[in-house]
Amino acid sequence: MSTSLEKIDLIKNRTHVSYAVAKDALERNNNDLVETLIYLENNNLIINIEQIGYNQKKQTSFMKKLKKFLLSYTIVTNRKKQRIFQMQTILTLIIIVSLLPVSIPFLIITLPMKQTWDFVSLDSIEPLAEPEDDNNDSKDIDNQ
Repeated sequence: MSTSLEKIDLIKNRTHVSYAVAKDALERNNNDLVETLIYLENNNLIINIEQIGYNQKKQTSFMKKLKKFLLSYTIVTNRKKQRIFQMQTILTLIIIVSLLPVSIPFLIITLPMKQTWDFVSLDSIEPLAEPEDDNNDSKDIDNQ
């Protein structure tokens, strides 16, 4: 018994299986479309496109959040409420990973120095203050 291309296309489009699976299922069920669909469903051969789309959205969503975090935050090192170091998160992670044997002892050494490491949004960072000029003090002394 010959299986028509139209029936194979119909099964393929509804169930998202290959042409070979659609043809085989139709032949096993004597070209009956309803029986073929039931056969494919019972044998878990139907591909659920919505589920595939959900998994891709979930992965894409995670990657977007990770990218946003790495690009929009910076690591700030403070000591006695004064910022001593600031670098974008992605650069810090690249340096730490690439220089792992050096970076781990460095991080351990900084622990007793009472430094804090904070993740801060780039929007909320204030620019570093200009260092005070010590030359002004010496001029005031000379004027007296």
